[in-house]
Amino acid sequence: MEERRTLEVVHVQTEVTVRYKFLSKERQDPGMDLVHETTSKDISKQGMIISMRVPNQAWTVELLQRKMYLGLNLLLPAAENPVKALGEVAWMEAFEDGGETTFAGVRFKEIRSDDRDEIFRFLIRAQGRRTV
Repeated sequence: MEERRTLEVVHVQTEVTVRYKFLSKERQDPGMDLVHETTSKDISKQGMIISMRVPNQAWTVELLQRKMYLGLNLLLPAAENPVKALGEVAWMEAFEDGGETTFAGVRFKEIRSDDRDEIFRFLIRAQGRRTV
């Protein structure tokens, strides 16, 4: 009998302020110069769920094909500096009624180990507050 192992991922459903900017080597668009601000819905060391404004719905395909990325700054409570990461969109919910906002799962593609550790410390503190 084969033993299956599952990886337990520590994640917390909590709001964290996130600033993001669209990045692409292929696309040059004035809208890409804008920095957007949102909050996370759920966060882990591997990524997060955010409510994301996509100014141009044509970017959706590029985001899902990983031809466009997100430059991320996470403003974690008690962190001295923002946590910086390069994010890739793993999935997106459908846009409602032609709107510009959707929920998206964002995976951290590149993140410094110090910043990943900062996220982990935040997750441990946040879980501790929820179990008290």
